Amino acid sequence: SETFELGPAAEAFDGMHPFALLGYVISNLANEMAQRETKVPMDFTLSRMAVDAGVEQGFLETLDEQLDLFLNWPMDEMIQGLQDLTSPSALEEMKADLDAVLEVCRSGDEKPLLALTAKTEDKDWEQRLLIERNKKWIPKLEGFFAGGSTFVAAGAAHMFGADGVPELLRARGFTVERMQGVTSAPSAAVAAPVGAGGDTLPLSFLTGQIEAQAAS
Repeated sequence: SETFELGPAAEAFDGMHPFALLGYVISNLANEMAQRETKVPMDFTLSRMAVDAGVEQGFLETLDEQLDLFLNWPMDEMIQGLQDLTSPSALEEMKADLDAVLEVCRSGDEKPLLALTAKTEDKDWEQRLLIERNKKWIPKLEGFFAGGSTFVAAGAAHMFGADGVPELLRARGFTVERMQGVTSAPSAAVAAPVGAGGDTLPLSFLTGQIEAQAAS
C-alpha cells in the first residue's frame, strides 16, 4: 500500500483479482513517466472524445476475450510480479521499460520497443498477447474500413514487426503509410473527461462504455 501509494483505494483492491492492482500500478507509472496529470486511461479518453463528437464506436475485442487472455496469466506469476515491484530496483526497471515505450510515441523510433519485446522470456505469452490478437483483428478492421473513414487506436506493441497490424494489413492489399507524429506540446490544453473526483470518469460514462461493448 505504501510503495504503490494506494491510499483509500487499498481496501477496495483487497477484494479484487491481482490483475486489477497490477494494471492500476502500471498505469500510474506510465502516467508518471509521461508527466500526465490525469489518471484516466487513454482508451476511455478517446471513447469520451468519440461520444462528444457523435462518432460511432466499435471494438476489436469483447470484454470476455480480454478477460480470458489476462486472467489466464498464472496467478502466482502475477502476485510475484507485484511483489517484485515493491523492490526499488525492480520499480526503476519497470519505469525504464515504460519510458522505452513512450519513446516510440515521442520519436517514432521503434528500436527501444523491439529491444524490450526481444528480452521477453515467455514467448508463448507474447504469442497470445500480440500476434494472435493482431491476426484476429484484421477481419474486424476490414469490416470497419469498408464502412468508411475510420480511426483505430491500439497499443504501440501491436504496430511493429512482421506480425504487427500494419504488415498484416499490407499482406491483405492495403496501402499503409506511416505518418510523423506531433512531438511538441499542444498549442492549447487538451481537456480529459473528469468527474466529481477531478481525475476520474463519470460513472454514467463508464457504464455506457460497458453496455456499448457488451452490445457489440
